[in-house]
Amino acid sequence: MKEELRLIISFLDRIPPNFKMVYESTDFLDLIEKQKGYAINGKPSSMKNLFLEAAASTFKKSDSVVKNLNNLLTQDKESESTYFMLEKVGLTSSSLAIKGSVFTDLWEKFELLIKKGITTFTQFELSEKFANALSFLSDLLGSLKIVFPELEELKEFVELMQGLLNLLK
Repeated sequence: MKEELRLIISFLDRIPPNFKMVYESTDFLDLIEKQKGYAINGKPSSMKNLFLEAAASTFKKSDSVVKNLNNLLTQDKESESTYFMLEKVGLTSSSLAIKGSVFTDLWEKFELLIKKGITTFTQFELSEKFANALSFLSDLLGSLKIVFPELEELKEFVELMQGLLNLLK
């Protein structure tokens, strides 16, 4: 049961750096900057700034979730109830490992394009690979948030990225 928690921690730990790589290595932020901005408290805000603020808040919350999960590793009674809940949503042992592996494979296909120099989301292949990884991640977080409700903000952020990606198509 603790192995499942370690897998989830490892998985969640990789999400912020993966997303940072997207907007540091591609034209994602430049393209969303061209989208219409919104006024917050009467002050105009650019889409890029709004996105970066949402990312900072989400990643901070994600770090907090990982710390809480690390604490669970030391509490046997809590670990057992968490395992039971993970079992109810189908995220134990091999199924969790397979889902983590599928996401890793999807992400690596996307990342490989960036390493090959394909860094603009106007290129269909990059958008498609990113959309595939985001879709799978959203589904996985949907299951995880049943067990760990504090993952809702991260799931919402993934959905935000999906929406922004759709605007770029």
